[in-house]
Amino acid sequence: MVERDLNDIVLLTVIEQCRPQDLDVFVHSSNPYIRMKVAQQGRYKDLDILVKDKNNDVREIVAEIGRPQDLDILTKDNDENVRAAVAKHGRDKDLDILVYDDSWLVRETVAKHGRDKDLDLLVYDNDTDVCAAVVKHGRPQDIDILITNSDSYIRGIIAEKGNPENLDVLVKDKCEYVRAAVAKHGRDKDLDILVYDDSWLVRETVLEHKRNQDLDILVHDNSEYIRKDIADHGRDKDLDILVHDDDWLVRKAVAKHGRDKDLDILVKDKHENVRITVAQQGRSQDLDILVKDECCLVRVAVAEKGRPQDLDILIKDNDYRVQIVVAEHYKILDPNKNFPHNDSSRSGRIMWDEYYNIR
Repeated sequence: MVERDLNDIVLLTVIEQCRPQDLDVFVHSSNPYIRMKVAQQGRYKDLDILVKDKNNDVREIVAEIGRPQDLDILTKDNDENVRAAVAKHGRDKDLDILVYDDSWLVRETVAKHGRDKDLDLLVYDNDTDVCAAVVKHGRPQDIDILITNSDSYIRGIIAEKGNPENLDVLVKDKCEYVRAAVAKHGRDKDLDILVYDDSWLVRETVLEHKRNQDLDILVHDNSEYIRKDIADHGRDKDLDILVHDDDWLVRKAVAKHGRDKDLDILVKDKHENVRITVAQQGRSQDLDILVKDECCLVRVAVAEKGRPQDLDILIKDNDYRVQIVVAEHYKILDPNKNFPHNDSSRSGRIMWDEYYNIR
């Protein structure tokens, strides 16, 4: 089996060199991959043979090359991918036939060409992908028919088009993704409705427009992700509320803004990720407290600030993560030195010895 695979690789390399005498042989190969490679060379004498090849993939390549005489044959091929490849060329006489094809893939390909007479027919197609291809052309008469389509994908495409009359209808659509598509356009009268939507996805899309009246409402939203987004915007009056939020993600977002009155509260927050963020702001009064924090990751954040006054405390820390950061930021040890993580007392003694040697 391996030998055969290697032989195939050699043959494919030979074919790419396109020597006529080689193609004359390989066009009759029993290996369909070899015949596909031959077809890709586009020699007319090879295509004359391969247009009737028993392998669908070979015939598809012939169709993609698009010689008129091959398309005349392959427009009635028994494989849908071959017929779709024919349709891609957009010859009127092919489309006139393939618009009635049993395969949705072929009809979709026909619809993409946007011929009016095809769209007039395919707008009533029972396949979603075909109808989507139709509605993407944005013809008003197609939208009027498909705006009530049962598939939300179709209605979502219509919403993305942004026609005001259609948005007036779709703002109350039963699908949240459609309503979110409406919200993206940012029309005031839509946002006035959708800010109260049951779906957090829709409300989040409303929030993207940063209207003050929406922020005033959504600061009290029941979704922590919405409230976090509000905090990210950083309006003072919102931060005044969200600093006391029940969710640590929201309080962390507040801490990132570094307002003194917020940090005064959050330095004692119950969640370590909030306290880490406070430490990262680098206020001296906060670091004085957090250098002795019960959470090692908070102490790591303090150590990363590299304050000289923290060294006497941090040098004694038993957590290897703190020790490594101390070594890197205070230049006491080679940061590449291997710390014995399972022997904190030993690594601590090594650091103490070197600490005293440099004092």
